Amino acid sequence: MPLYFLYIIYTGALWAALLAIIPRDKMRTYLVYGILFGGLADAVILAIVDLLLGIGGFINFGPLGFGKLPFFPPLAWSAFFAMYFYFLPSRWYLRYPYMLTTIIGSVAFSNMLMNLGIFQWKTGRLLTPLLVYTFWTIAVTWGYRRISQANEGHRDYESFE
Repeated sequence: MPLYFLYIIYTGALWAALLAIIPRDKMRTYLVYGILFGGLADAVILAIVDLLLGIGGFINFGPLGFGKLPFFPPLAWSAFFAMYFYFLPSRWYLRYPYMLTTIIGSVAFSNMLMNLGIFQWKTGRLLTPLLVYTFWTIAVTWGYRRISQANEGHRDYESFE
């Protein structure tokens, strides 16, 4: 099996989980946030990390990409973050362990992808991915909370601060 089939497999698994977990009446809302903070953010982060800084990126994606950018990871991150926001705790003191678990899981997943030969960090397996996923997780959680609060028309007094 060519390595690039792994992209299809893990993206398909995430989308299957998304369709099984999020109720249909809430799917559109969470998917919009997932695409914005997952797929689009991944494309921007990947462009910075790979094209601009050259410190890491996806490899062995065969015909499933354009230039140095693969098609499937933004789709996978869209599904992941839709589920992330669906399960995001409303209480601030539960959000911190939730975000920490997400960060650690993302670092572990990127290391698993390195072991499978479809991703590479050129600067190490721990510090760089830890910084990238910490920034990404905190930024998207903050952004999601602010946008969803504005859409609900009220301020959540259990915010980050």
